[in-house]
Amino acid sequence: MSYIFLAGSGEFTSTMNRVDLKLLSLIKNPDILIIPTAAGKEKKYRHWIDEGILHFKNLGFEAQGIDLIEHKDAFREDYVSILDKSNFVYFSGGDPMYLLSSLQNTPFLAKLKEKIKQDNFLLAGSSAGAMFMGELIPFNVMESLFGFNKGKLSWKKALSIVDFVVIPHFNKFSKMLNFKYLKDKFFKSFPENSLIIGIDEDTGILSQDRKTFEVLGDNSVTLFKRGDEDKIYLNSEKFII
Repeated sequence: MSYIFLAGSGEFTSTMNRVDLKLLSLIKNPDILIIPTAAGKEKKYRHWIDEGILHFKNLGFEAQGIDLIEHKDAFREDYVSILDKSNFVYFSGGDPMYLLSSLQNTPFLAKLKEKIKQDNFLLAGSSAGAMFMGELIPFNVMESLFGFNKGKLSWKKALSIVDFVVIPHFNKFSKMLNFKYLKDKFFKSFPENSLIIGIDEDTGILSQDRKTFEVLGDNSVTLFKRGDEDKIYLNSEKFII
């Protein structure tokens, strides 16, 4: 079975060198593909590709990126072919809803779903790239959390590669907002018995079976669920969902 790595932020920076070297050690002959789709609405989306290529070069590995920046690009046969040959695929940060809508009902996503069933394959995502692999995506999070409207959070079904909601940049959110308020705001709109995992910046979680996860990075990971005590895990610690 393939590996999954979900990062709160920090992709392609030196803070993640130790983490990425561990990820690369899991894959035989890594063929690295960087996908900046989540940043497709940004003018400088290609900086994710450029920084990714440089980052992995500094670690001793070659990488490439593709300009898959809108829905029509996910139908390109050459991009699907490149994905088919890659075994280390990394989705950058950006806008999770844009990423999800750009890939839905496309040959590229169909191929990706095939790949994650294979051995010697690792799928990584940071920030938005991690969120879209979760169970649900909150698509009005800024307006709701920061009081720009009085409505509850609204949710969009995501890929459900993992069975929980991913909240990246979690330490930043926790500093900006009272943690109890943050949890209450999520729980008011969240399906009963579902799990939220907050992943701090420069930190990620690694799994092969989608049940047991290992924390990698400088900060922590927080699990919270309505009615349960919060659980916090640090680098090298493991937890089971």
